Amino acid sequence: MKVTDIFKVIITTLLVIAFTVSVISCKEASVVEEQVVEQQEEEKGEVTIPSETKETTPETTEETPPVVEEKPEKIEWEGVIISPIEGLGFDNGKFLFLEGNLYGGEVGTEAGVLTWAEINNEKRLVIGLGPPVVEAMQKKIMEEEKKFVYAIPIDLEKNKGIKIKEVEDKRTDDWTKKDGVFWDKNFNLEISNVPLGTIIYSPVSTSPDGYLFFGNNDRRNDYYHLGFLTNSREKLFRGNERVDAEVAVSIDAIGIKLLPEGIEEKMVQDEGSPFPLYRSDVKMGTPVAEIISKEYLNDQYWDKNISPSEPASEPSILIHCEITQSKDPDKPFDIDQMSKYLIMGLEGLLKLGEEEMFVFISPAYK
Repeated sequence: MKVTDIFKVIITTLLVIAFTVSVISCKEASVVEEQVVEQQEEEKGEVTIPSETKETTPETTEETPPVVEEKPEKIEWEGVIISPIEGLGFDNGKFLFLEGNLYGGEVGTEAGVLTWAEINNEKRLVIGLGPPVVEAMQKKIMEEEKKFVYAIPIDLEKNKGIKIKEVEDKRTDDWTKKDGVFWDKNFNLEISNVPLGTIIYSPVSTSPDGYLFFGNNDRRNDYYHLGFLTNSREKLFRGNERVDAEVAVSIDAIGIKLLPEGIEEKMVQDEGSPFPLYRSDVKMGTPVAEIISKEYLNDQYWDKNISPSEPASEPSILIHCEITQSKDPDKPFDIDQMSKYLIMGLEGLLKLGEEEMFVFISPAYK
């Protein structure tokens, strides 16, 4: 045999051996890999289908249920269920500022209180709130509901036993006899059984569009008319009819002194005014008068023109909120161009919740 033939045989033998070893190694690796996979699957406790044989199933498309916001829970206090107030929590008769409240109150501090008062001969739950909260609520109602409301300007928590009654206004001035002048019957609020030392607070902020004036009827030095005017030319309505002249909250009382002391000395009688006046801007919740006598004004003075020096059969303070509509809203307000007029009793008060709780100003809560 030639050397070349021998060399060929050797090379061929080596190739066969290498190929055989390679096949055996691949088989062993495959077996080891399968054993590792089986071991991993046994540890997971589940069988994994190889990707090339895994069946694809269509994804299920379930509709996402709509998000329903839970309504705040009702509040139960002294056997009465009341509606919660936005931005305020409640604890044992007191309201507390919550985080993110719109009133600027410090979280956790007291914002108001629940108490009882007699309104129209009925015991009613009422709520006292600080001036900043009342003013924010008043502003929101004016912007969203386009109507004017105000809070009772006396602290009903501090001054117990006060009675509030709606009485028909029976003034007999010639202008009140005009046909079609009134929206409805006019009502005053008569506040009686008022303790000495009771403070009357400003029910509105008058600046910058209005003003507060004190008027003395010049018959006695403790009988005053307090008028709080606010410009309502921002398109307020009563129902579908506009209210476009000044809105005024007026308080008439005997047996009061004005606050701060010394205001009486600054009164001057304007031309055409029936009595001396003092004009000033004032912020809601400002103390403006104090009850110093048990002799109060009542509706008899409107109806029968009884002199304030005569004793009243039912001591009281009179509060009336007046809204008007002018023939021409672009002209300054004047009685001669008035087309509609209304004195609101309970209708003009700020009320909250389905229970229509009347709100009073309580400066104890900031």
